[in-house]
Amino acid sequence: MRVKSIGGAAYFITFIDDATRWCEVMFLKKKSEALEAFKIFKNKVEKKTGKTIKCLQSDNGLEYKNKLFNEFLEAEGISRRLTVVETPQQNGISERKNRTLVETARCMMISANMAPAFWAEAVNTANYIRNRCKSRSIDGKIPYELWTGQRTNVGYFKTFGCIGYALEKRKNRGKFDSKTNRCVFLGYSEETKGFKVWYPDQRKVGFTRDVKFLNKFGCENEQFREFIEVKSNEDTTENKMVEIEFHQKQPRARTQRTEEEETSGNLNLQSDSETTEQILPNTNENFLEQTEVFTNDETENPEIEQVETTNNEERREKNVIPEAPILRRSKRVAKKKVFDCCVIGTEIQCEPAGEVKLKEALSGPNEEEMQRIPYQNGIGALMYLSTSTRPDISHTISSLSQFNTNYSKEHWSAVKRVFRYVQGTQNYALTYSRSEKSELQGYVDADWGSCVEDRRSYTGYVFLYAGGAISWEARKQKTVALSSTEAEYMAMTEATKEAICLKNLLADLNVIKPEEPVSLKNDNRGAQELARNPVYHSRTKHIDIRHHVVREAVEEKKIVLQHTPTEEMTADILTKALPGPRHTLLLS
Repeated sequence: MRVKSIGGAAYFITFIDDATRWCEVMFLKKKSEALEAFKIFKNKVEKKTGKTIKCLQSDNGLEYKNKLFNEFLEAEGISRRLTVVETPQQNGISERKNRTLVETARCMMISANMAPAFWAEAVNTANYIRNRCKSRSIDGKIPYELWTGQRTNVGYFKTFGCIGYALEKRKNRGKFDSKTNRCVFLGYSEETKGFKVWYPDQRKVGFTRDVKFLNKFGCENEQFREFIEVKSNEDTTENKMVEIEFHQKQPRARTQRTEEEETSGNLNLQSDSETTEQILPNTNENFLEQTEVFTNDETENPEIEQVETTNNEERREKNVIPEAPILRRSKRVAKKKVFDCCVIGTEIQCEPAGEVKLKEALSGPNEEEMQRIPYQNGIGALMYLSTSTRPDISHTISSLSQFNTNYSKEHWSAVKRVFRYVQGTQNYALTYSRSEKSELQGYVDADWGSCVEDRRSYTGYVFLYAGGAISWEARKQKTVALSSTEAEYMAMTEATKEAICLKNLLADLNVIKPEEPVSLKNDNRGAQELARNPVYHSRTKHIDIRHHVVREAVEEKKIVLQHTPTEEMTADILTKALPGPRHTLLLS
């Protein structure tokens, strides 16, 4: 590596078990340390597994192909296999592993904005994670489980480079000292049940158990990178261009001027408003242009203030004096300067007592922090589950997906809660039973006006065959319903279209007879009567004609509407969030 790690390492070496693909990484300061690293690895794995290493495969690097290495292998009775010169594909397992670790570590460091000196920590963490991921080379099994015989747990995984606050030991702090130290997450340890962290203030690496990690990344602040950067003594100047938009038309205002304002104030001008005075400067001095800004405070006696915008820091560094301003006492100029402004994104709170409080609005860093949260990726993964085998989370994902472009920490907490629920119920499965008289039946329900954003209703339906769900949907309706009957009626329309589609599919497969109607169950009698009776209703004349497809399906006996009590409505889980016992009951 071009940059040495924080421990002084310049190389890393990987040892891989061919049977389980378990990999261990060691870091070297010199290539000549490869033999010592292999001895450590050999003693470690042979005592842990009770088995001996019989063969070692490597390339033709001099760190492996030397006298000391050959003598050690002969003494231990280990055979070796070397690749042909310039044929790295013969050692494909190691070559592929090295590339995977480097690419993973690179992505982790770039995402966390970590300094290059943390490359060894990134590689070590990447290897720790890869050992606990499924591998196609061993038929989708996990190397950690094959190597240790224990089940993998990834619930404690953290984001590499995120900021944390570790608890300081009581003996090391005073009564009024901070209880925590700011740290950056670096990885895990195979030896201790703790997290490996970097303390930027103390510039050291440590392990801790009592730590709280945030979703921020540690090296956004330059103080985390100072220890490897060489400070330059040369002066540098950074120029930035700022665009400020002004109103094209100035707002009108009424300005009252008195004789006292003409002769007094902070401008220190002569009484004649048309008279100008200019101070001739010394020709040996440098000059800066100075802009005069006037503000008109809305008080009983308005005063005009002069605000200098000259860069004072630049004035002190150089022998510079401001250019003498030429001022004319003019209402037009005063009005123009009063209303020239730009929006700075600051929230202003005025209380009745007249006190003004400034509070920073939600901008800048908070928006950047939310952009780092993989909210849309999480929704996409959960949506795949909800449409495949997990109808129980369909309504939740439908609700959370509305905020894909405008989410907050509360929404992200809800997404993580769904992930925890899925992890705790990963053994749930759709079960189908073999029966000669299996029939297609559907449940449809609606939750009237449940969306607080636009007061639209949610539609939910599920179709069962052979005792298991084969089709389901949970979505928000496209129009506002004026009553629960309308909401249920529009939900029945969507379920009817799906019922006809499934009926035709199963009929083509000779599973059901084409003339058999589909049983569609609902818990709203008003919607059922509206579908059965195509008579004109004054309260339903505004319903779109496309929703009346359910009437035609009932008349042609493609579907049969049946009333079901709300307690037995299976589709209720697709329209709203339910209490735990009710949720569990509908799952069964």
